[in-house]
Amino acid sequence: PAAWNEANRRTGKKLSLGEASSYWFHEGLRFVASEPGKFIANDVDKVVAFFNRYEIPDNYNYYFARDSVPLLPVLFVGFGLILPLAAMGLFTVSSRERALLLVVPATSLLTAVIFYYNGRFRVTALPFLLILAVAGLFQLWEVVRERRHRRLAALLATGGGAAVVAFLPPKISDDFYFSYVTTGECVEKSAPQRAMDYYRRAIALHPQQPEAHVSLGKLRFAEGDFDAARREFMAVPDSPEALLELSVIAFARDNYPEAAACLEKALAIRPNMLSVYNRLSLLYSLMGREADAKAVMSRALAIDPAYFKEFSNVGR
Repeated sequence: PAAWNEANRRTGKKLSLGEASSYWFHEGLRFVASEPGKFIANDVDKVVAFFNRYEIPDNYNYYFARDSVPLLPVLFVGFGLILPLAAMGLFTVSSRERALLLVVPATSLLTAVIFYYNGRFRVTALPFLLILAVAGLFQLWEVVRERRHRRLAALLATGGGAAVVAFLPPKISDDFYFSYVTTGECVEKSAPQRAMDYYRRAIALHPQQPEAHVSLGKLRFAEGDFDAARREFMAVPDSPEALLELSVIAFARDNYPEAAACLEKALAIRPNMLSVYNRLSLLYSLMGREADAKAVMSRALAIDPAYFKEFSNVGR
């Protein structure tokens, strides 16, 4: 996970998932203590996002799925319709029913405020809001049929206010970069040309992001087009993953100094990649630099003494 890798990079150690979680928890507390104004502003943004119609993606971008499968917009309704109707539904239920129906949505909102927010946090609240939305829809139908104009005005004002909140311009806009990359990875084996097309679309959106370049470069390498692969990796020379692939190409061409230089740069960017220490040590050995090989493995052992591969190489 990106958060785990970043915690490792900052600490210069290989942390367990529990240690990484503890690191970010303390970083969060430090941020609250040092930047209370930003903390409050962030919480306000999360509350607004919770009630916004836009679904902030996590692993999957809902809008990418919607655009890829044309039937989906017809089958499902959006939060921008559910929230106004749910607000109207608050008029129709008893105070006890209202309290029961709002417990889970309130808990979901509180969770988002305390931690972080994406569309997944709202999923638990939706069944209860849908009940209120159905109640609001029936109430709206009744007051229109019975021509209760004051009640209708109150309902429309409440629903309209909720709609204004739901349709505020989101701070995050649709961006299919990672969706293209993920889809490309899914179809690589069955349709490599389609995968390349997805990677190129991602690169067109964000030419400086490494993931699409690295994936496209690997496909080019698998095809035997080393020059094209190298161009993709060189497009993101500060990516540890790209540097590892460049070292593979250099090694295949018997250019050991260049391969070692790529690995050294990768470790300078991300020091916790233990397998890279192993590779670099072997390269130094092939180049006759035994002292450097042992020094590299000693660095790896300082990060994670339990990594048995390093133990076997230090004794060489």
